[in-house]
Amino acid sequence: MSTADSGLRPTGPMENWSVSRHLEDFYYGVASFVKLSSPSLQLSRESIYGRIVEAVETTFWSNFNLRTTIDFPAAKMCYLSPGSAKVDFTWYERSEDTSVELALESEVNKKFPENDDQPLWRVWAVAADADGEFNTFELGITVHHAVADGLSSINIIHILTRAFLAAKKKPLPISQEPIAIPYDPLTDNMMSELSKAVHTILPNCKPPISVLLQKVVTRYLLPSFLRPKEVYWSGTKTLDLDTIQRISAKPRQYPTKLLTMTVPLDSLVQKCKQHNTTVYAALATALILATNVLKPQHPMKFATPINLRPYCEPVLPPECIGVYISEISTTHPPPQASDIENFWPLTVQFKENITASLESAMYTIGLMGYVSNFREFFHSERVALADNNGRKGSLEISNLGRQDWKDLPESTFQVDELGFTQSSGILSPVFTVSAITWKGNCKLILSYLLDVNEEEDVKKYWAEFQTILVSL
Repeated sequence: MSTADSGLRPTGPMENWSVSRHLEDFYYGVASFVKLSSPSLQLSRESIYGRIVEAVETTFWSNFNLRTTIDFPAAKMCYLSPGSAKVDFTWYERSEDTSVELALESEVNKKFPENDDQPLWRVWAVAADADGEFNTFELGITVHHAVADGLSSINIIHILTRAFLAAKKKPLPISQEPIAIPYDPLTDNMMSELSKAVHTILPNCKPPISVLLQKVVTRYLLPSFLRPKEVYWSGTKTLDLDTIQRISAKPRQYPTKLLTMTVPLDSLVQKCKQHNTTVYAALATALILATNVLKPQHPMKFATPINLRPYCEPVLPPECIGVYISEISTTHPPPQASDIENFWPLTVQFKENITASLESAMYTIGLMGYVSNFREFFHSERVALADNNGRKGSLEISNLGRQDWKDLPESTFQVDELGFTQSSGILSPVFTVSAITWKGNCKLILSYLLDVNEEEDVKKYWAEFQTILVSL
């Protein structure tokens, strides 16, 4: 690996988690996109490619994390040598309305090279074929979760979009080759510093002795028949231990699949205010209630990602790029169709449960520091969760909220839509939903695997979720 500095800093536990699950093919990354249009112009790939190249160069220099890779064996963040770094770029052909979904599906199933000289993010675009003209296209990025979380991925696409709109570069011959980044000493001097590992700036993340003792006793000292068993809904299929281990050994046989929907959100926002709850709680409650069509016999274990930026010292701004998340798990009774009548009280209860569990999200970061080998840990966890198909939860939603991007320069292009999604992990909850709102419309993308569900069951569930949202 040709890097100017082979050890800027060690990777933290959260980053090691992401590196290891990537190496084990358990999870690959996060993909985000922006839909751009220019109704007054007829565009071609050549006419926008020069702008894309300039935007990628600007984005590369905008943040230190985007100029690093990871030395996997050494668990070190590494600085890419100026002038040698290249950012992968891919054209996807727009042949139908679902082309961007197909591109996203391809991206979240694509592994990053190990110990390579390229940064851990790549760029892609969906447009008409090389000879066609168009006035709408999508520009997207995919990022390794070890250098950026979901919020960071939208921050990166924001930087890329702003740079694209401001770009002056003339049309260039189209290419599928990686974009070479020229060295710019002036930009290099203005570069922001590398992000800090979250466990080093999150106060009180080290769990108290009582929590540690409980973990040790439960995991190592109690006989297996005395350990408390937590059984929750983990799909419509039931896998035996041999099947769970076989999937763990070859997880890529089940690629991530995606389903999407877009729903207007303004009326839901108003109703949430009336009921003193949040849009996140409403979306989460709808996700839980939608499983009633699958007739679950066990409770729902729901994972809520927590943005830790406000709890760091110093407090980090929302636009900070790095890995600053943890997770809270809450458990909910198996839903019945009649529960929709109590929708709003359920959302209030969900919100209160999350608030009460915030401390556990901090402790999760501290506990991760005690894991010496995440690659072994993942496989042992799959076995330990055999009663739950090797899954650590039922449902999860990452909601990045409403985006406005008021700092975009004037341009003949306009932003029509934002979206983001992620890989569905072998150890992750069964269904993972990624949500983001632009101009009052919420784009929701479901990530799933077909190891524990049939395709028709997933589509039935997604349709029920949409029905609930529309009814609100």
